[in-house]
Amino acid sequence: MLLVYLCCWQLVCQLLTFRNLTKNIEKMIVIHPKDKTTSFLRQIYLGKENVKVIDETWNNRQIREAIGTAPKEEVIMMLGHGYNRGLFAPWGDNQFGRTIVDDRLVYLLREHPCVGIWCYANEFAENYELKGLFTGMVVSDANEAMDNCLDFEGEDIELLNQQYASDMEYCLRNYPLDRVPKIMREVQDYSSPIKDFNYNSLYYYK
Repeated sequence: MLLVYLCCWQLVCQLLTFRNLTKNIEKMIVIHPKDKTTSFLRQIYLGKENVKVIDETWNNRQIREAIGTAPKEEVIMMLGHGYNRGLFAPWGDNQFGRTIVDDRLVYLLREHPCVGIWCYANEFAENYELKGLFTGMVVSDANEAMDNCLDFEGEDIELLNQQYASDMEYCLRNYPLDRVPKIMREVQDYSSPIKDFNYNSLYYYK
């Protein structure tokens, strides 16, 4: 009897998580370390109600407490620079001095719908079975464009970054997470190598 109860409870939790993933964002915690090269991403959340912003001044205990006490339906959004093992935060003069999001937070992140916008966030999500919307590689400067063999001659990459953040804000405000990858590809007002690369580098996990 106890086994049946536990199985039913697990199924209910899975259904509640799926429902949270497929509805529009109403409340969220944003983890976004201060960094001028990713400051354009602030327009995704600035001016919105019911948003708690965490930056690099928060320690690990404070971050765990903020996420651990948040309702399960609350979205955890993570923005900035990173790699497949987590999200970076500056430390002193080192732009990538430490990871502010890594495997130490996974047990809490699994309880929430997530949005991860940093390079190879999708691999982080796959490695740790997280749910939500995540980016693959994101090109935000000339060096990254060259590394990915993208022609950016005549492109204003800073303007492309602003447009990307604006389009992402629109999609997250108007559509559930599972529809964002498709809608992002549809809202492009024109095509360019960098836009095509970034707008097609979105992954949803349920």
